[in-house]
Amino acid sequence: MVCRVRRTNRPKHRLAILLIAVAGCRQDTETRLDTPLDVPALETKAQSTDSQNLEYVEQRPFLTREVDYYQADPLVGHVHLPNARREFEWQEHPRGEIVFRTNNLGFREDADTEPQARQGVERVLVTGDSHIDGVVWNQESYPNLLEGLLQVDGQEVEVLNGAAGYYSPYNYRRLLEKHAGLGLSTVIVTFYTGNDFLESGVVLESTGHANNRPEDYWPTFNSLPKRLRQVAGQHLNQTFYLNTFPHMQQETLDFAIGELEAMSLHATDLGATIIVLLLPSKLDVESNERDLAEAGEALKLEDEQLRINQTMTERLKGRLQTAGIPYIDLLPLMRGRSNLYWERDHHLSLEGHRVIAELLATGAGNIFDDTDPAPKLN
Repeated sequence: MVCRVRRTNRPKHRLAILLIAVAGCRQDTETRLDTPLDVPALETKAQSTDSQNLEYVEQRPFLTREVDYYQADPLVGHVHLPNARREFEWQEHPRGEIVFRTNNLGFREDADTEPQARQGVERVLVTGDSHIDGVVWNQESYPNLLEGLLQVDGQEVEVLNGAAGYYSPYNYRRLLEKHAGLGLSTVIVTFYTGNDFLESGVVLESTGHANNRPEDYWPTFNSLPKRLRQVAGQHLNQTFYLNTFPHMQQETLDFAIGELEAMSLHATDLGATIIVLLLPSKLDVESNERDLAEAGEALKLEDEQLRINQTMTERLKGRLQTAGIPYIDLLPLMRGRSNLYWERDHHLSLEGHRVIAELLATGAGNIFDDTDPAPKLN
């Protein structure tokens, strides 16, 4: 099956054309990029949640705990404070520290963002969770690195990092709504496959889909070795949740695709192209046998159950294809590489951000082949 991309205008800069060309949801090779595509309405079981039914702030304790960096937002749920600054000691970083800084719109940018793009400059909005918010300096994040690489290539483009910690598909969609007036040509949604399904479950449970934790839920979870428990939020928390409540596999998938479909339709209305970038976890990229064995023993999960995040990603890819939303699966492109994540907390490292920016800017996605759905690095 060949799926087609919902678009109303031709992307003017190479980035948008590149991303459509390499997306896992590939266009028919006979379809011209400058030919508008007529996409019929799709029947779907996708779910979307009305913000009025969501007790968002009450379910997000970090909004009262981290008031130096986040604030509640009636549309998005939460956003960065404008002109915020945080400093951390970080031994793995060459500088020994990391400074988080936001601009006038709360973006992870050093310079302020003007309400309108400069004449002739294409604007790209990147959203994602804490991986893209970045445990790096602003200029080291993949959106900022991508902007620099494209500008060196002679393109007039501005890539805005609108990601924030604790974001999920619920927030991705509403961030676009909040900043719809910025004159965007491309929107990149960085979907973190390590916990975005779990975060979707958090939203659903906030609207009456509560799942009572079994008596042994937390004792079992806390039996993980300390080094895994400390970073479980990046992978194993979701793994355990989706196996404990298997019905939530379908519900969280429906919810996530519902939010992405709504976001895609809104982007189309704005004349923008949307791309979903599927970001895997450190555990999925490295497949550390010791970690997987110890996690399986502690959580009482078989090998197939430990791979639930990859299984969910494959199901999401199928739904994105059906919806005509292009995507890039980074797992085959990142697997086998080292040092892409910090050891301290398993967030993307300097090297991880650099690799993603270069993959997007240099067109590494051209290795996708319609006859080979599992691309490998050359």
